[in-house]
Amino acid sequence: MTETRKLRVFLCHSSQDKPLVQQIYQRLNAEGWIDPWLDAEKLLPGQDWDLEIEKAVERSDIILVCLSNGSISKEGYLQKELRMVLEMTLNMPEGAIFLIPLKLEECEIPRRLRTWQWLEFFPPANRAAAYKKLLESLKIRADKLNLPADSKTAEPVEIPPMREQPKLKEEPVAIHSDYSDLDLYIPPEYPRLAFVPPPAKVQTWTFGEMEFVKVLHGEFLMGSTNKDKDAFEGEKPQHKLNIPYDFLMARFPVTNALFRTFVKKASFKTKAEADGFGYTWNNEEWQKTNGANWLHPRGPETEITGLDNHPVVQVHWKDAHSFCAWLNQEYASNHPRGLVFRLPTEPEWEKSARGTDGRIFPWGNEFDPKNCNFRDDGPGRTTPIGLYSPHGDSPFGCADMAGNVWEWTASLWGKGSQKPDYGYPYVSRDGREDQRSGEDVYRILRGGSFDLVSRAVRAAVRYGSIGVGDRGGFRIVLSPDLS
Repeated sequence: MTETRKLRVFLCHSSQDKPLVQQIYQRLNAEGWIDPWLDAEKLLPGQDWDLEIEKAVERSDIILVCLSNGSISKEGYLQKELRMVLEMTLNMPEGAIFLIPLKLEECEIPRRLRTWQWLEFFPPANRAAAYKKLLESLKIRADKLNLPADSKTAEPVEIPPMREQPKLKEEPVAIHSDYSDLDLYIPPEYPRLAFVPPPAKVQTWTFGEMEFVKVLHGEFLMGSTNKDKDAFEGEKPQHKLNIPYDFLMARFPVTNALFRTFVKKASFKTKAEADGFGYTWNNEEWQKTNGANWLHPRGPETEITGLDNHPVVQVHWKDAHSFCAWLNQEYASNHPRGLVFRLPTEPEWEKSARGTDGRIFPWGNEFDPKNCNFRDDGPGRTTPIGLYSPHGDSPFGCADMAGNVWEWTASLWGKGSQKPDYGYPYVSRDGREDQRSGEDVYRILRGGSFDLVSRAVRAAVRYGSIGVGDRGGFRIVLSPDLS
């Protein structure tokens, strides 16, 4: 049944862009089926500015984030209003049109907004076409909410050109014929062209429709030293460990698309689907969520439509083992001799993530927020595999090993959640690689996830779990059998 209310659209903007944003407000308001919210038009004398804006954001159906060179350099705007908007976006169903970055002039999109396809509202000659596209998105959202979307305006409201900002000094433009300095960003969720990871900086091999890199045998530095002030006790002491064989590590975690192929061909049902619930993080604790599974990561109201190249989540370690067993059956004839698909051990994962020199992050010892999906500079959800490649890759060419999603390993943590029963130095024959252990034994995950700070996405961080969560996925190796 169609509701009678109008589509609520919040105009998130910087005060210096208000003249142009006000014109956009007037045009939206004239449509008849849209209820736009702009502070200058909606706030009344005596009202609490922050409170009313927060209320308006919470009740909105869609957010237009208006961007210009002035607004993206304005710290208060990005840190306050946008943070509120992004938090709201996390609660929206996956794939829903809710946040639309609206570029008022040529400017760099803040990293936290690059997951969403933007709309360019410039130059003035192109505004009519841009406004038409905007209406198409708003109508899709209205239809999803069963709201009317019939325009009642006869004549479009003219939007004047944006006032040019004065230039302090005209700089000469250098022209390079070889285009070596051309740096183009293609949005990962561009609606007509799926994001494709860039080529690896090392040689790769494809098995089971997945890309693998070669990790050489020999010693590497495992764990952390006391010099790393961010290190946890469970990852000490740092020690040399020898892996006596070469192995192939998946370049990326397993995606929703790959996992869907497995589920369909094997007629498989995950643990969360069988149990009827998974676990979601509410910024304070894990909570049992009915209907949460790999298809609906945060519950029945969420979905993975349009997220084929994102890492699969809400998978138990047993689901990951089943995926590997299916791969071994499906692609057995193409295996390198003596190797099997399986979850990596802790040493295999860590060496693949940091190389041999004990570096703290896959790319080096200094944290760089541009190299991974983490809490302070990410979109607050999973991102497509390879979005931070190759600059965030490990020395062996593995991508996404810092942040994005936690990844299951084959190694055991122990019976308690707080302190690992299997500490360091690592000893492979002390029971920690016993694949016959039951579901009551915690398994180790590595790499951190999109909602964690930089300390928690270091290559040496270890985490034990027995549950299924909306921040946990996995990647696999082609390596000698552990059994």
